[in-house]
Amino acid sequence: MQTPSQEIWQNCKQSLQKNNQFSPEEASFLSFWIIEHRFGLPQKDVLLNKPLLINTLDGYWLEETLRRLRRQEPIQYVLNEAYFADLKCYVDQAVLIPRPETEQLVQIITSQSDPQKAYHIADCCTGSGCIALALANQLPQSTCYAIELSDEALAIAQKNQRNLLPDAAFMWIKADLLKDTIDIEAQSLDIVVSNPPYVRLSEQLQMQRNVLDYEPALALFVADENPLVFYQALADRSWLWLKPEGKIFIEINEALPNETAAVFQEKGFPEVQILPDFRGKPRFMVAQR
Repeated sequence: MQTPSQEIWQNCKQSLQKNNQFSPEEASFLSFWIIEHRFGLPQKDVLLNKPLLINTLDGYWLEETLRRLRRQEPIQYVLNEAYFADLKCYVDQAVLIPRPETEQLVQIITSQSDPQKAYHIADCCTGSGCIALALANQLPQSTCYAIELSDEALAIAQKNQRNLLPDAAFMWIKADLLKDTIDIEAQSLDIVVSNPPYVRLSEQLQMQRNVLDYEPALALFVADENPLVFYQALADRSWLWLKPEGKIFIEINEALPNETAAVFQEKGFPEVQILPDFRGKPRFMVAQR
């Protein structure tokens, strides 16, 4: 049955705004995303009110999708897609949803890199693989080592590489960054990057429920008594792996910038810099070997 696309859009918006669960702006944005995902109709065509062919299965799908969103499940998990640095990555609840701050981390790296150069890069705690894939996309001569503990996350990262950059040079390594032997040669890397777990358990009270209810705790949290455990491992690993003048780029806890920098300074890194995110919070650290 042909239905005006604005009618579908309005119905989705109204469903999402029940009980004030979403603002009008949020409901509008999500409704456009739903329609484009299911029917391939972009926002500009919805605004032109182009018709959609809707069948019974589409109706059931829309009803279930809206129900999940009203339960505050993130749309990225509902649709199994997240946009990151010009890539559309598959995601589910085994991996974190890529954040704009992490996209900024990629921008910092590429702004200091030459796209014609063949870098050797390690992405520690790769998750969905979004950082490694974005770097491989923008630095196409490079070789990426992607390290991940979770079998489920590693499978998702590999799926994303097959779907997005099947010809990119990737080495996939299942390993625990904190304790496993990792087969990367000493002084062989130009870049190490990581967005490791860094949220202290006590900081859960400050977090949104949809993050706590749906995103993987393994990728988020560290114990309050040892909140820098991953940074200590990253300092040790990167000191071994990086070539002279190689760099490590990491996302950090905004509450612990000086403490994080001290870990790398004590390891011997001569140049350590803390950079702000787009909100002005200390979010990134860059250290040069």
